[in-house]
Amino acid sequence: MKIRFTLFFLLVTCAAFAGNIQEVSEQSFDQEISSGTVIVDFYGPWCPPCKRLTPVLESLSEEMKGKVTIVKVNIDSSPNLMEKYEVRGVPTLIVFKDGKEKKRAVGYQDKSAVKKLISG
Repeated sequence: MKIRFTLFFLLVTCAAFAGNIQEVSEQSFDQEISSGTVIVDFYGPWCPPCKRLTPVLESLSEEMKGKVTIVKVNIDSSPNLMEKYEVRGVPTLIVFKDGKEKKRAVGYQDKSAVKKLISG
């Protein structure tokens, strides 16, 4: 019983601290990118490089809290955004500043590459 409680507690605790990065929909996308610096991660849930990129973005989200917002777009559930922004491969990171696209990178990026993309 103690083991089950401990496992449950750990699971709940991890869930509470995981995921500063929100997934956005086609309906909320324009609002999300409208102000400040926003990195959008276009990803596929089936994509191994996308899965490798997630911890990098989570770390940067904590490190750059208040300076940069990071959001995710699932290309399977948001095909119109994929088409609008001409996403041809995943992961694709697009940096927006006040709603305007500034830079993009396709494929897995390590932490230093993402920082360089942001600082431009």
